[in-house]
Parts: sequence; structure tokens; C-alpha cells
Amino acid sequence: MEIKVFSGQYEVVNSGIVFVRSGEQVEFLIENLKFYLRFDKNEDTNPIVKCQLNKEENNSFVTIICYNFMDCTLNRMNNFLSLANINNRELTLQFAVSSLNKRKVGDKEVEDMMVMYSWCLKR
Repeated sequence: MEIKVFSGQYEVVNSGIVFVRSGEQVEFLIENLKFYLRFDKNEDTNPIVKCQLNKEENNSFVTIICYNFMDCTLNRMNNFLSLANINNRELTLQFAVSSLNKRKVGDKEVEDMMVMYSWCLKR
């Protein structure tokens, strides 16, 4: 049985939860497009997201860098993040992050995270 999920003007094409160890990133491969979701800290205390197009020989990918999403019970994007077009439909990502298992390893604090995500295509 095929199930389709819609939310407003979007078709949810994939959603799930990923547990991310401290220092690791999440890799998504959608058709021939590669996306990395990476978490980092900077001097600013507000959570911000920056997208970066990376080009290597015969390989391009987008890195989505999430600054200051750690140290939170639940932090989420307010809007869909528009990342590409597939078959003339806008591909978007919506995600939320929750901190898990903050601990000290040596003299460094590390923190694992739970990432809840939805990939959507605009109808």
C-alpha cells in the first residue's frame, strides 16, 4: 500500500529521526543530490543556519551548517529551508534538534543530538 503525506502546500517525501554523535554530521542523498547537515558553535549565542555549496572534481554537495543548536532541549527551524529543485518542484528541509547525553571526554565537553527531519516537495 502506498501512503502519501501532505502538510499544507508540501508533500512530505521523507522524514525520520537520526541520533548524531558529537562531531559527526548527517549525510542525505536525494536522487543525485548530496547534502550534509553539520553542527558547530560560534561566538554568537543565537541559533543560525548557513548553506554552503561545495564543488570538488566531478562532485558537488551542499553543507548545511547549524551554529549553536547544541545545549538545547528542542531547537527548530522556523521556516522550510529551500535547497534545490527536483522535476520543477522545490525541495525543502525542515528539522528540529534536541540535545542528548552531554558529557565530558578528557578536557572537552561533547554532546550527542537527536535530529528530527522532513524532506518535502512543494505541490
